[in-house]
Amino acid sequence: MQVIICGDSWTAGEWDECGDRILHGGISQYFKEDNFDVVNIGYPGGTNLTSVIRLDNWLNLNTHNNDTIILFFLTEFFREIWHYTNLNNSTQPVNLDNELNRSYTEIKDSWVYRPYYRLQELAEKYNTKFYLVGGASDTIFKYDDFSIDFPNLKIACQSTTNLLVNDNPNVEEPVMCKFLNDWTSPFLESIKPDDALLTDMDLGKARIKTMKQNPQWFWPDGIHPNRQGHLKLYKYLKNSIMKEKQ
Repeated sequence: MQVIICGDSWTAGEWDECGDRILHGGISQYFKEDNFDVVNIGYPGGTNLTSVIRLDNWLNLNTHNNDTIILFFLTEFFREIWHYTNLNNSTQPVNLDNELNRSYTEIKDSWVYRPYYRLQELAEKYNTKFYLVGGASDTIFKYDDFSIDFPNLKIACQSTTNLLVNDNPNVEEPVMCKFLNDWTSPFLESIKPDDALLTDMDLGKARIKTMKQNPQWFWPDGIHPNRQGHLKLYKYLKNSIMKEKQ
């Protein structure tokens, strides 16, 4: 059975303390060791929208079928500022001022949901289904009409962090951004803050603290699952997805 993995650095595996080197292949390696045909098109530092484009390009050029499992790891929504900046330097100009000339809440609502709509479009285009995994960012909460709005998307694990730490794949307050200072500064300097920003910053800082306090899952770099974390996620995903496919 074929497994396609798409997303950011969380798809790469266990990182060393400095975040410069992969020490273990993580979920890809576990699938391979279990005799799955694995293609990992994840890209460290990638954005959700860029990952959607990478997935579209791969599906357009390669063969897949109904047995193919496509895992899409969500990352922090603020990274879309990098996505739009890159587009500004390409042949597809985007007016970033228009994107950012809104309150934090408006930007978040737009940027968080946008990849879900794009993935639904891809799922219809290629007649397939995508399994969403909360990685650097949790996925959105699965609301009542989720299956109506996104019939070809399945939230396989809303929060990997909560799964690892609390044995629960779901979380009532999804954490969409860890708010690491050196990564979020350009975003925060470009938007209009509101009360929701302060709430999300508290959630993001608490998420970092949780990771630091659980080295059994996030050592050695403290912001990515280690091989044990990937193994626990792998077992959970394999079990839940295979049950659905039976």
